[in-house]
Amino acid sequence: MHDIRPYIPEPFEDPGTVLYIGYRLDACSWLQELYNAGNEITILEVWPNNITNALGKETRVSRFWCGDVRAVDKLQGKWDYIWWWHGPEHILQEEFPGTLELVKGKARKLVALAAPWGVYKQLPFDGNQYETHQWSVYRKDLEAVGLEVATDGEMDQPGSEIVGWVRV
Repeated sequence: MHDIRPYIPEPFEDPGTVLYIGYRLDACSWLQELYNAGNEITILEVWPNNITNALGKETRVSRFWCGDVRAVDKLQGKWDYIWWWHGPEHILQEEFPGTLELVKGKARKLVALAAPWGVYKQLPFDGNQYETHQWSVYRKDLEAVGLEVATDGEMDQPGSEIVGWVRV
């Protein structure tokens, strides 16, 4: 999404705490903008190597948690905003609704997520099996779980993106 702020202005206009789900040093969309807006950022990342690679290099993050989004309810505390950018496609489609409910339970204000819009094959990346895309995300999938939706690009084409959000 070229600019998500018209749809989801809150973390940029009223900064707070952000749980940023899924992290790779070379791929963390909107992390810089969230940080620049004054948000305190915590990372939840499932692959330990991504955390190890960030230690000593990542200055925008207050805390790292190594764990699976499907067990986010085990983390202590809540965050104002939860940012799950390019992550839903990495779990099984049938796990998505329940996982989203767990994520929403950890948010005080808003949950935002993004995925490739439609078909986008991806296998393990740099030895990380969690990078594999498990399903193709479409508008109907996000609307079915109560999310507002915006898209960017052309469905089923590389570089396209679908964004969903809900205020809690």
